[in-house]
Amino acid sequence: MVILCALAGCGDGVSGTDDSDGDGITNADEAFDTNLDTDDDGWEDWLDLDSDGDGLPDSVEAGDDDPATPPVDTDGDGTPDFQDPDSDDDGVPDSAGADPTGMPLDSDGDGTPNYLDDDSDGDGISDVIEGAADGVDTDGDGTPDYLDDDSDGDGVPDSIEGSVASDSDGIPDFRDLDSDGDGLPDWQEDPDGDGVVAPCGGMPPCESDRTDPDTDGDGIPDLIEVAAGADPTDAGSTIPADDFYFVLPYMDPEQSDILEFSTTIRQADVFFSVDTTGSFDEEIAAIRASIDTLIVPGVSDIIANPAFGVGRFEDFPRDPFGLPSDRPFELLEPITTDMALLTAAVDALPPAAGGLDTPEAGMEALYQWATGWGMPELEIAPFAPGDVGGAGFRRDSLPIIIHITDALSHTPDEYLTAGITTRGPSEALAALGAIGARVIGVRSTENDGALGDPRAELEELALGTNATIPPSAGTGQCLTGIDGAARPPVTTGGADTCPLVFDVRPDGTGLGDIIVDAIGQLASLGTLDVSTRPVGFDSGLRGETLPAGTTTADFVVSVLPEPPAPAGATIDGAFFRGVTPGSTVQFRLTVVNDFVPHQAEPQLFAIDLEVLGDGVTVLDVRQVFVVVPPDASGPILL
Repeated sequence: MVILCALAGCGDGVSGTDDSDGDGITNADEAFDTNLDTDDDGWEDWLDLDSDGDGLPDSVEAGDDDPATPPVDTDGDGTPDFQDPDSDDDGVPDSAGADPTGMPLDSDGDGTPNYLDDDSDGDGISDVIEGAADGVDTDGDGTPDYLDDDSDGDGVPDSIEGSVASDSDGIPDFRDLDSDGDGLPDWQEDPDGDGVVAPCGGMPPCESDRTDPDTDGDGIPDLIEVAAGADPTDAGSTIPADDFYFVLPYMDPEQSDILEFSTTIRQADVFFSVDTTGSFDEEIAAIRASIDTLIVPGVSDIIANPAFGVGRFEDFPRDPFGLPSDRPFELLEPITTDMALLTAAVDALPPAAGGLDTPEAGMEALYQWATGWGMPELEIAPFAPGDVGGAGFRRDSLPIIIHITDALSHTPDEYLTAGITTRGPSEALAALGAIGARVIGVRSTENDGALGDPRAELEELALGTNATIPPSAGTGQCLTGIDGAARPPVTTGGADTCPLVFDVRPDGTGLGDIIVDAIGQLASLGTLDVSTRPVGFDSGLRGETLPAGTTTADFVVSVLPEPPAPAGATIDGAFFRGVTPGSTVQFRLTVVNDFVPHQAEPQLFAIDLEVLGDGVTVLDVRQVFVVVPPDASGPILL
């Protein structure tokens, strides 16, 4: 009984001004008269060194060590800190602010212990906002947000990101891996985490403003500019002015825009089909003399990306047509951009010989340049496979054949008695048309007006392959004679036209200039049927996957000519017909997204929209970017 009485403070030996447990708080302040036991641990507060059981000694929570001063009540709720399990009322129990020894933690080192600090990590965002009460740990690193300098683990400190939601998505920036919702993660936009957009200096990858989807304010989203390799901080550095982008939410209505294109011929392959029969020595010498000094440089000034090849023809080695050594056709060099190979092939043109008479094997040679089938009955094997046709024309190039001769071609029936099956104009033109080739004729006037004169045949080939230009505006004539002399136009389809068949003297004078001029006239005055070809890719620009069997071209609904047609051209379905190269055309591109569902992050895709001349040569190309936003209700900010 004596011991119990002593512990309970019986008798007159203990008063309210005493501090029985020596914690700096008087017995009265610890409600010894009511025997209060705040933490229900069996020890009344006036005898308990940790009255609220939060791991922090009452002597710490008292505020000072003077019993004469009342204990501190930080949150002013009427319960002093030593009895309050959450002294600052921030939702975090004081027990979380004690280390294993019972000493208070001060995570930000500001002198205010965590249990009294409304911003324990000193990042400028209150513990309440950082979800301290619920122990929110956004990045799952084991440190709750209210103690984490970088709550979302994006490399940008919370003190820089703050609690604003820059993209108004309801997620504060300090928890948002893409603060501006532009599809670029914050770590990519601010890789050094300093909150300052560093100048790029034209050396991608570039930083950008993680709070602004269009850092440089040029109207092109950062996401698009970064994908295109442009500088998102420089309004002068952006995607090409003629490239486009669409934002296509899943299953939204179709969208369309008008795209403008050039029709300049920028890639062509020039193949020289050379008569090497006995009358052609001087013309061959003229080609050799001018191929690398005049012809190739001149064509390169006209066509941005040219390539060249060369072949020869004579006659069939059958009596009474040719000598046993004659070659009806021989591919000396398929299309190449290696000028050393071209020059060597031209130098290999043999001395003119054989042929004996006219006609010759020119039509069969043209068929072979287009097909490469060879001729087994003469033990001529098929040509080695190339990209397009027998001469190996490059894909996306306009094939141009310069057919140089002074003689008419045999007709197939003339060879029947010799046991040879050959091709005539209809077969040759069909094969040439299949690869979109143009045949420009160069007629040596050796047989001018004679029975073997090839002009009519060469004009048929030029007309049949659309190697034509309008008559001269000044004279109404075709300036294709010797030294540019006028010749009458040909009337076809009710209109006058000039087939590109040029005359050259038998000594070959000026042949190199004629070839360059012929290609220049075709490239500037000829006509093309212009259409488009969407080229799709099987994944996104950042590795996004597409449904099996689809490409980005499946975003395209249609690409149709947009009126008006250029002067002299017409619109026919998906084509502009009869377009003069160099004209500007417009197509309306319609797109829709009915096959790429939304994901958690924006998805970025590209389509190359090519404009084709005659379905074979790429005249222009535009890259079209497609952004699929994260969800239909909250589109990407652009």
